[in-house]
Amino acid sequence: MTDTVNLAELERKAFRSYFGDGLWDIYLGLLLLALSIPQLLFPTWSESKPERLGTYLILATLSWLALRAGKKYITVPRIGQVKVGPAGRARRQKTRIVMIIALLLNIAALIFVLLINAGRVNAPWFAGLGNLIVPVGLSLSPIVIFGLAAHFLAYSRLYIIGVLFALPWPITEFVEQSFGVDISVSAFLISSGIVIAMGVVTFVRFMRENLVPADPELPEARQG
Repeated sequence: MTDTVNLAELERKAFRSYFGDGLWDIYLGLLLLALSIPQLLFPTWSESKPERLGTYLILATLSWLALRAGKKYITVPRIGQVKVGPAGRARRQKTRIVMIIALLLNIAALIFVLLINAGRVNAPWFAGLGNLIVPVGLSLSPIVIFGLAAHFLAYSRLYIIGVLFALPWPITEFVEQSFGVDISVSAFLISSGIVIAMGVVTFVRFMRENLVPADPELPEARQG
């Protein structure tokens, strides 16, 4: 029983070391930031859907490449390649399942709303339900998804990141309905700025605590 508990704790430490460089925080913050940049470049949604989508995809791809480069050239030379055992792989598998389910639910909600907007469904109560699903779903999905991922991956900052991903949607909706002002860009900029700042602080601390070893060879892989 003690060995099982110790192994579980080692797995959690392995995951904490993997996320301890702050690079994932910065990456997620950049993804959130990428939602607002296309709105700044192309303010009119109806006339610039492809441009907005293309800009977001480019920014998301660049953010992912930056994350992988940071892991390879900054993190690995300092702490080695983190490896996990069966328990860690099970955690990752659970996280993947949660992400896939959440993605399918979001796709279903998007199709639902598109059918309403296309006039395929004319029932007033159905349209009202669609107007409710979008803001509620966009608010709750990040909290649920990031919360479960934080639990499975022992990555506690994801709880905060999930809330920061969720807040812009209801705040924007409330302000627009109450005062007729669109603050979506500002809301996303503030939330993404906080997430990126969290990542930068964690990254600076990581760099101070983990210097590149004098030995030219990489540190041995850490087994969780």
